[in-house]
This record gives sequence, C-alpha cells and structure tokens, in this order.
Amino acid sequence: MRRLDSTQFPVDEAVTAAGLVVLDTWMVVNYSTKYGEERLPPSAKTPSFIRLVVDVEMFCQTLWRPPTPDFDMSSLPNVEQLQSLSPEEQMARWEAAGVKREALQCRLLYASQINPGGWAPAAVVRTMARREYPHFLRRISEFVVGHTAEKALKF
Repeated sequence: MRRLDSTQFPVDEAVTAAGLVVLDTWMVVNYSTKYGEERLPPSAKTPSFIRLVVDVEMFCQTLWRPPTPDFDMSSLPNVEQLQSLSPEEQMARWEAAGVKREALQCRLLYASQINPGGWAPAAVVRTMARREYPHFLRRISEFVVGHTAEKALKF
C-alpha cells in the first residue's frame, strides 16, 4: 500500500467538479507471482488444486465537502506535517480547520483480473464476478464503517 502525496503527484486544483476537496490518496497494487511454487508439497500439485493468477488494483481518495463554497483552503493542515502527531492531536487539528467526519466521503476504484488457469470457462468467471463483486463491495464497506465509526480521523 502506498500513499500518493502532493510532492510526487502535484495537482493544481485538488477540488473535484462536484466541489469536493481531495484530502488524501492511496493506491494498492498486487500481482500474483510464481515465487515459492517449487516448495509446494507434492499433494498441492495434483489436478485437484489449481493456481489462480490474480492482479488487483485499488485506488482510494478521501474527499471532503467544505462548509462554504468560498472556504479558505490554506487553513487546512498539511498532511505530511501531521504524521508525527498522535491521532487525537491530528483529529483536533482537522476539526479546528472545519473538517468533520460527517462531511467526508471515500472514492474507491477497484479493478481485478482473475485467471483460473483454464480450469473454468471465461463466461463462468465473468458470471461469478458480476454476482460476487457487489457482495465484496458491500462487505468491505460495512467492515470499514464498523471498524472506524468511533475512531479519530487519520490521514
């Protein structure tokens, strides 16, 4: 997982077309490898086991709706400078700048490619993905909301 900061990816306007301010951006990329495959036990190399090849990319942004359209963005804390503070101190700085949990949103882009190694027809894989993908998003959303609802904001 990697945090994409403004020094690596500078933007002129960190405001979306809908007027939301981009506070934070993270990206995760995972690719299957064949590392360690030679160490598998002989029982794992039988036809009853298959090795899936999975590539997953997830891009997340924390978005905030300012209290007023003419809000002074220079009053927002610098995320990089807050990293050394405790979560409680970070939360106090964000709240002092007007950033409240109720005004936050998350933009999540998720993409994956799964290759079952020829053991399942492509049509079956697509059908399963269409059915399971909404369940996955619902479960991960419920997990995140339940896990973070009572905790201080972290960026």
